[in-house]
Amino acid sequence: MASALSQVWGDAKHLLCKWHIFKDAGAMLGPLYRKGSPFRKLFHKIINGMLTIDEFERAWDYMIKLYNLTDNKYLQNIYDKREKWAKPYFRDSFCARMSSTQRSESANHMLKRFVPRNCSMNRFVVQFNKLLFTRNRDEDRAEFDTKIFKDVRKRAWPIEDHAKEFYTSATYGLFRNEISKATRYFAKEVIPNKEYDVVHVKPNKKHAWGRDKYTVLICNEGDSYDCECGLYRHFGMLCSHVLRVMNQLGVYQIPKQHINKRWTRSARDMLPEGLMGYQKDTLCMNSMTYRHGYLYVNALGVVKDGNRDLGAFEIVAKDLKKLRAYFKAKENTTSGLRIERLFLATDTDVGADSGYDTDARIGNSYGAAGSSQGFFYAVFQLWTYIQFRSSIVCMSEIFEWRIVAAEHG
Repeated sequence: MASALSQVWGDAKHLLCKWHIFKDAGAMLGPLYRKGSPFRKLFHKIINGMLTIDEFERAWDYMIKLYNLTDNKYLQNIYDKREKWAKPYFRDSFCARMSSTQRSESANHMLKRFVPRNCSMNRFVVQFNKLLFTRNRDEDRAEFDTKIFKDVRKRAWPIEDHAKEFYTSATYGLFRNEISKATRYFAKEVIPNKEYDVVHVKPNKKHAWGRDKYTVLICNEGDSYDCECGLYRHFGMLCSHVLRVMNQLGVYQIPKQHINKRWTRSARDMLPEGLMGYQKDTLCMNSMTYRHGYLYVNALGVVKDGNRDLGAFEIVAKDLKKLRAYFKAKENTTSGLRIERLFLATDTDVGADSGYDTDARIGNSYGAAGSSQGFFYAVFQLWTYIQFRSSIVCMSEIFEWRIVAAEHG
């Protein structure tokens, strides 16, 4: 993989997934790695903390000597690969607080929470549908929390008031953590309005391997800041050292260059066509939970009507096939991106039902379990949400001749 990446994407940073590297830590380190142990806390602080290279090297050496682990082959092996997973060695690469393949592993973990092993296809479709609904609901809830968020603290730095205007509630919480850390430092002027040393007020309380001084540079006459800790380059948010300097100099607004739109309330604005469903708007139909419920209930009605007789089935199957072909063509033109708003304005009756009516009907939708309607519901969901083409090949071949015959009279 490393060879292929270097040839195809020469500028790409190839990293190893932390989860795969440390998944065997418990087995290889034994009781030393038990939950809540001092070693475990120190170990995680070293591998997850935003340290400089010299801090990391000193911290690792300190840990090895403190717990007499010089001959531990597991630790020696992962140390030899440190440039592929340790943050200090790729702090100049923007990772949005995620290590390599972390998002994929998180998705796999969530899927396993909903879908039991060796479950039937019918059960899989039902559980997968619950997973989609839960994710959409959580996202809508997070957006609602951001809209109603209000910080009621009486004591706050002026720059915090500016951050509240554009950060989401979750991101603002991370920003507040950096503000809290900044109170432990003071800034010493080296070159007026250009370079400052940010020093910890109680260096004797820091770890022996930890740094108590960081250099902050002011660039472009205050339009941007750079700290040697590398947090902004790695995460996209100003670090505590820069915030300390800004507060001391009376800078009460975050420079535009340091406002990463990814973390703001307007992150969904000006999106490509394939992601327009995430556009910031006030329409209730832009809620994925609402759209999912509306389409879900109406889809059940289509399945019920299409199962009345063979003629109705052929009509529904034919139109479903056209829909699948239409969306497949759209996916090809948008590089596989999710399409969320293709039918928001296609019918005049969209949104005619209230949210309460939709919720009420959704609540009764599971009553068909075990019936023929429940079976065709599963087939429809499988057809719509998951592209298991191999699962419907036989059905398509059986009824293809009927559909063709209907088209030609």
